[in-house]
Amino acid sequence: MWNEKKWKELVAYAQNDPMVAEIGDVDILWSLAEGFANAKQKAGALAIYTSILGASTDAAERIGTMHKAIANLQMVDVEKLVAMGRKDADGKNEFDVILVDIVRARVSAYLHDERKEEVVESDLKVFEDYARGVDDPNQPGLVAWYRYKRQQFKEALEWFKLALSKGGDSMIAHGLAHALRELGHFRETEEVAYAWREKLINNRILFVDILERDLTREIPLTWRPSGSPATAASPPRTPPARPRRRSPGTPITPASSRSRSNGSNARWRGCPSRRPSTATR
Repeated sequence: MWNEKKWKELVAYAQNDPMVAEIGDVDILWSLAEGFANAKQKAGALAIYTSILGASTDAAERIGTMHKAIANLQMVDVEKLVAMGRKDADGKNEFDVILVDIVRARVSAYLHDERKEEVVESDLKVFEDYARGVDDPNQPGLVAWYRYKRQQFKEALEWFKLALSKGGDSMIAHGLAHALRELGHFRETEEVAYAWREKLINNRILFVDILERDLTREIPLTWRPSGSPATAASPPRTPPARPRRRSPGTPITPASSRSRSNGSNARWRGCPSRRPSTATR
């Protein structure tokens, strides 16, 4: 049944068969837990993961159980399983070997308002070191959004720039523009929002907001689309993932798009060649 993704039937089977509690095959238990999770019965999934950790001494099974839990449970429940990790003589948790994955889940939960506690800085640094060294722009992008939500705009700006340099998509550019705006760099905000306006509606709205601000000043500023050489390379031509449910014009959380930029040697790497240029500043 789990091969056919019949989650409700799988859960019904597990609940009605008393022998299920005696199953010793961890793969079957993982499938049962996934069935409970997908049937919106998270408590059942947590109970299975807890029973595995309580009975298994196999390191691979225990680490695999944590990975399954991270994928299927909310972080508040995952933390209960992390606390079950065995400690060595130095007090180090056995699950520290997957600390990057645990911190990533904590950051994601914080961004989606599923966690109120901030991530411990020492743990966050482990993830930041990892994010700097990988090609995937979504990893530094997570750090950028986390810093932005904590109103650490200077740090967020640097992380958004790093993510964009690794091929970040319009979501990353959107965050970059908002970080620039929060720091008072309105000209640069205008450039980025205009450059990525066709890839994400929120960027177009942000550009209009900034333009309206300029045009309603006592001495309005003028602009025209410039045909001058590019200040940055073109954004990816593959459509970005759609934003999560957010009000237009507000920062949106990172997407899972893995599109890449072809540009290099540019101020805002990933931005297209045409941008507004002001006649007066």
